[in-house]
Amino acid sequence: MDIKSVLSGAIGAFVAAVMRKFPGVLLQWEDFAQAHAGPILDRYRDRLCTFNDDIQGTAAVTTGTLLAAVATAGGRLRDQRVAVLGAGSAGCGIGEQLVAAMVEEDLADQEARSRFFLIDRPGLLHDGLASLRSFQQRFAQPKDRVVGWRTGPGEAIGLLDVVRNARPTILIGASGQPGTFAEAIALAVAAAAHRDGLAALCRSEEIERLVDSKMWQLHYLTVTLKRSGV
Repeated sequence: MDIKSVLSGAIGAFVAAVMRKFPGVLLQWEDFAQAHAGPILDRYRDRLCTFNDDIQGTAAVTTGTLLAAVATAGGRLRDQRVAVLGAGSAGCGIGEQLVAAMVEEDLADQEARSRFFLIDRPGLLHDGLASLRSFQQRFAQPKDRVVGWRTGPGEAIGLLDVVRNARPTILIGASGQPGTFAEAIALAVAAAAHRDGLAALCRSEEIERLVDSKMWQLHYLTVTLKRSGV
């Protein structure tokens, strides 16, 4: 029996026991690998009250922050263009929650998704890439939309390429690679926005290091906002 089957059986037995012992319980999933996090959530989300903190918890905090920031700037979330560095469970989870929030503001789902640019190891997610996971495919840009972009050397479309061509008004970091947000990238995003801000999704000591070094470190959310119609 393979590891996946063993894990599935163990989790199934655990969930059944929890539901018997604690009817009406809220069950939280934490720190499951990317290959397991989404499928586990999908398997049990309609059987009991449950959520995955890495996918939905971070997304809820991010969405709440952005809704407040956009309101402060006098704009609407539906008018923003969003770049997300890191298209794993957390990055795509944030994207899904933001899409839902845009739909709540009467934007069609497809139109909302067209405003998202997710970058992972192979670069910008687009429908010309092979082996995208199912949750990543929902954010893949049409290749025809980006084929005329001016990009750096190589085939991959990187973060700086996205910033220069898509001109996102919101930049979110959900990557495991430190030091990726160079100041030049943050300034390029800010140039496309009416107002800019920085919200930390990190430990306090990392905030202090950011302030001291003026570097854009891992798990920082750079929020740049644009007024509606501007």
